[in-house]
Amino acid sequence: MKRSRVTIVSPQNMNRTLAVTTLLALLHVVFSQLELVHSWSQLDFDFRTEAERNVYLQNAHYESCVIAGIKLDSKGNIYVSIPRWRPNVPVTLAMVNNNTKQLMVKN
Repeated sequence: MKRSRVTIVSPQNMNRTLAVTTLLALLHVVFSQLELVHSWSQLDFDFRTEAERNVYLQNAHYESCVIAGIKLDSKGNIYVSIPRWRPNVPVTLAMVNNNTKQLMVKN
């Protein structure tokens, strides 16, 4: 003989379940509308001189650059924060040049 199982859900659990379901539905809507704008295999900066750029690339200083945050402003500008936890990080805050996809270095 097969036994039936009945689950009784309390009002508190029902509210929690509804909240979680609503949150998951909202996250699905938000993340399904995201668009990949830029991606990098290594951070590429718009240095003032070609010599600075060559030193950065030849010494693999890009390995020291770890993105800690990305922000988008109301004008569509993208800002990238790169903490100086390691040496040879050219900037701590850079704006992405949407034409070249390089991080602009302003000193």
